[in-house]
Amino acid sequence: SKTLRLYQLLGLVNTLHRTSQPITKFLLFSVSLTFKITSNFL
Repeated sequence: SKTLRLYQLLGLVNTLHRTSQPITKFLLFSVSLTFKITSNFL
């Protein structure tokens, strides 16, 4: 049924969000770090 598929999708999104949080934080940190380094050189 559609509702079951929706619940499965929500669960998948929730799991992905929970597991990707540290990765997202690391990506944001590295991006801000490279931005600081490049702005220092410019």
